[in-house]
Amino acid sequence: MLRFIVKILLLLAVLGVAAIMTAQWKLNNELDDFAKKIGPFVDFRYESAKMGLTGEVEINEISLFLEPVSTTIEIGKVRFLAGTLLDMVFLGAKARKNEFPESGHLELVDVLIPFNDTLLRAINDDSPTTSFEILQAANCGNLEKLRIPELIEMGYGYVSLSSKNYYSLDKYSGSVVMNGSFDVEEMSYMDYQVNIGGVLSWIEYLKGFQTGQFSSSSNLPHVSLLDFRLQDRGYNQKLATYCAKKKNIEVEAYFSGHMDEIERMLKSGGMVISDEAKSAYLEGMQPESKVHWLIQPKATFDFEGVSYYTYDELIEQSGFSVSINDKPVESILDSWSGEAFNKIAARELVRRAKDDPESTHYKNLKQTKKFQSVRLSSVGDYLNYKVRIVRNDKRKFVGKLSRVSKKQVWLTMYAGGGNAVIPLYRSRMRKLEVFKPIPR
Repeated sequence: MLRFIVKILLLLAVLGVAAIMTAQWKLNNELDDFAKKIGPFVDFRYESAKMGLTGEVEINEISLFLEPVSTTIEIGKVRFLAGTLLDMVFLGAKARKNEFPESGHLELVDVLIPFNDTLLRAINDDSPTTSFEILQAANCGNLEKLRIPELIEMGYGYVSLSSKNYYSLDKYSGSVVMNGSFDVEEMSYMDYQVNIGGVLSWIEYLKGFQTGQFSSSSNLPHVSLLDFRLQDRGYNQKLATYCAKKKNIEVEAYFSGHMDEIERMLKSGGMVISDEAKSAYLEGMQPESKVHWLIQPKATFDFEGVSYYTYDELIEQSGFSVSINDKPVESILDSWSGEAFNKIAARELVRRAKDDPESTHYKNLKQTKKFQSVRLSSVGDYLNYKVRIVRNDKRKFVGKLSRVSKKQVWLTMYAGGGNAVIPLYRSRMRKLEVFKPIPR
């Protein structure tokens, strides 16, 4: 009997070692395959990778060189687990069958993203200013929104963060629970939890759809909980100092002026912020403050239809609540109109243009743009610009310049009711024109 037990244990040990060796081999092959697939755009390198007995994958000292924007992102360590060791070995095959592990986690340690001119041009945000953005930038010079260039001026030459993320699938309720944290150096720390219901029934629907055995309809997954806890770790002080300097005022004057501007802009849309909310908001702007948002929407709540709710309906249906430094804020607005809120930015920009005809915004409104020829070698300077490229065969291509490498460029072009990305060889380009303002 003892001999039999020993044999079983030896067999299990051999199978365990074989499983680990197989998993390690698959991991190395999959990482190499991943590097080849993204090779045209990203140079992916790592120092070491291993898979433990639990199936957890650990990749150390990752370097991602993004060729189109000449930027290297460094990651000290990545830990990833989805289910058991066997789940990890057959993860790809299971995913293709819409089968997912019951639990998993992803941990990122010491992610470093530096800011440089090429990256800034690539992520240049020329989209219309939203009402939320203009409220956020209130009393900060004549800024319309706070973007990465403003972060750099505040002293953030890079972003350094670590993150832990977990998920679990409850097969009894069919819901997914995701929670974790983001720790951004000298900026903020955030804990979160997101619950999504109806995930399992949606997966079953997708399986049936693939095999032709499906019901005529299926409810989409729905959010049942959004819980965010944010603690300031330096951003509030840097923002206040930066904006006060732009206005040539004291930091305390910035805080009070910021609140006054928000109150004025909301009032222009017929919305009145309560005294309790004003006091809580000012407290939340202070260094080291803690803010807790909680949303527990009812099944009938429509996220896309937020603009059509009255204030009382919005609070009741969304289950929204907020606390500042662990103190609940009972009353936020005396009235609410989603439609009026969405028009705040447009009204404010028009007001600024009228008050200061020499402002940058007013001049931009009057600027005329047209296609202008530039040097072919400068193509990398115009990421996200609308361009017109003439090839050697005289064919013309018009679209948004989305990527640039040493040998090719990629244009995002409108085609067939949607967008298509077209690669073009730089050696076959005869002329490059950029749609930009006419010099005065």
